[in-house]
Amino acid sequence: MQQGNFEGALQAFQKGMKLPGSRPDVVRTKSLSGPSPVGGSFGGTESQNIMSLDDFELQAAHYNMACAHARLGNLDESIMNLQKAFENGFDNYSTVRGDPDLDPIKMEPD
Repeated sequence: MQQGNFEGALQAFQKGMKLPGSRPDVVRTKSLSGPSPVGGSFGGTESQNIMSLDDFELQAAHYNMACAHARLGNLDESIMNLQKAFENGFDNYSTVRGDPDLDPIKMEPD
């Protein structure tokens, strides 16, 4: 974003949100009848191993999308992404206060 291509940066971060990520996870896909695949009891679930974004990756993506949206004048989207960064554990308030990319939302009365 240092080169001023905020739209391109925003698109790159949005695409990044769809990447596999570095956190292994298990997604349950359906319930099974019959004996459990994990023991003698009946029932169970079929699952799929996936890689999802970890908290740091989510923080970074949402923070950077907040910066890009702010520079593009999309203040509601900027605030929403900054809030998501905080919800995912981002807590570096001094970075937010000192980041010139976020100046447009700092001037908002709300």
